[in-house]
Amino acid sequence: MTENAALIPTVGSVLSLTTASGTVEFTNATETWTEPLVAWAVVVVWSDPALGEYGTDVVAVVIDEDRYPVTLAEYLRERASGTKARIVVPR
Repeated sequence: MTENAALIPTVGSVLSLTTASGTVEFTNATETWTEPLVAWAVVVVWSDPALGEYGTDVVAVVIDEDRYPVTLAEYLRERASGTKARIVVPR
């Protein structure tokens, strides 16, 4: 293990967040709805403390039922199977 292993972020850590504008259109077999796109986040998607390395991805952030911000992937996991999302950003 490297001496900096304690500094390696864990999977799911948000390293950066920036505001966004736009919407996310959701559809499933029975309905269509829209939620605001509130941010883009840099999230750790893999981490190897033994090597002192980690990888990130930029993900969309939406509001989950007006309660709190969640990543688009987390929002979709809580919905019916087959729910699809399309991000719409203003030009």
